[in-house]
Amino acid sequence: MPADKQQLTTKPMKSFLSMSEATPPEPLEGSGFKSFFHKWLNHFAQIFEKAGSETAAAEAHAEAAAPKKAFSLAITKILNLLYWPFFVCGIAFILWILCDFTLPYVLDPSKYAAFKQSVAPWESIIGSAAVGFWTNWLAIKMIFHPRKRNLVWQGLIPARRDELVKELAGGISEKLFSGSIAREALQQSGLLRDVIDRFVLSIGNVTGTAEFRDDLRQLIKHEVAKVLEHPDTKYAIRDIAGNIIDNWGDAGLEGWIIKKIKPLIRTWIQDQVVNTLPSIPDSMGVVFEKLDEALDALPSYLARESAGIETTITTILEKGLELIDVEAIISTQLSKMDEKELEDLLTGNISVEIRFIQTSGGIFGALVAFAVQLPILRPVLLFLGLGLWGLYRVSVGKN
Repeated sequence: MPADKQQLTTKPMKSFLSMSEATPPEPLEGSGFKSFFHKWLNHFAQIFEKAGSETAAAEAHAEAAAPKKAFSLAITKILNLLYWPFFVCGIAFILWILCDFTLPYVLDPSKYAAFKQSVAPWESIIGSAAVGFWTNWLAIKMIFHPRKRNLVWQGLIPARRDELVKELAGGISEKLFSGSIAREALQQSGLLRDVIDRFVLSIGNVTGTAEFRDDLRQLIKHEVAKVLEHPDTKYAIRDIAGNIIDNWGDAGLEGWIIKKIKPLIRTWIQDQVVNTLPSIPDSMGVVFEKLDEALDALPSYLARESAGIETTITTILEKGLELIDVEAIISTQLSKMDEKELEDLLTGNISVEIRFIQTSGGIFGALVAFAVQLPILRPVLLFLGLGLWGLYRVSVGKN
């Protein structure tokens, strides 16, 4: 066995042997193409899947070794715990505004003034937090609501739905899913190369077995026998033999003799040729030797040509994707969605981030109110902000 072939087949043959002990190929039922391909394609699929187990394990290890999530995501989860407190503060602040209209008529003016002075700091802090929270909440809602057109306000997304669908479809087809992008992704990921390598190894493990070659020989013999037994084949062979006899030379004495005996031997020779046809399938030893040599060389040949195979398949996939109107498909699917489905599509995976936008409005509003009520906090907040900005710049520079 050549060195390159031995290197190619040693490793997968081990996995093949262990697999064949557990899941041997099914016995060949019948001798036709259907039975042959059903048996060996199923067995090839099992070996191909087995060969990919190491790749799957490597991918799982890579996922396990993936970098940790950003610190901001953990902070976001913590700060989002303030969502409902800010929500309640907003309701309480609205109720307080309503009560504030009635208190001057209920309390003595001096008592009301003293009460207002005592609650003013809290009113400022809670009010600022509530306003920051609820204005962000309202701004986000106004992007999608109201969904139906009216004389007052329609959500920004529903208002430009058709234009947005067209832009989304065009952007996805151009920036995310084009033939050139698919080609680049396949080349960078190494997925296609991995599949080809697994295919080559699996081919070697299947075609290298004695059982496969015995089945292949039986299939070839069976199909050749079917062809030779057909009346049309026999007629064609008789005709060819007759034409050869008719073209035998007829010059000189030998030609005169052959010309005289042609009618006598023509039919006999044709019968002899036709009668030898059934023995041909069992006389194909040389053909099968050449076939074994080709099967032995097949894995090594595929391994040498794997780069070219990868390029060819990638080019075919790229050209095929270019023939598909991805933009029209995406546009059609998006157009089938109603306003709610479109909103869910755009916001379904960023609900945590949207909630943080609302919560951060309340946080910043409360911080501003604290800075207004407590001037001593202003330099603290200023230095804190500058420190965070400096830390950001330093960490970005390192990364």
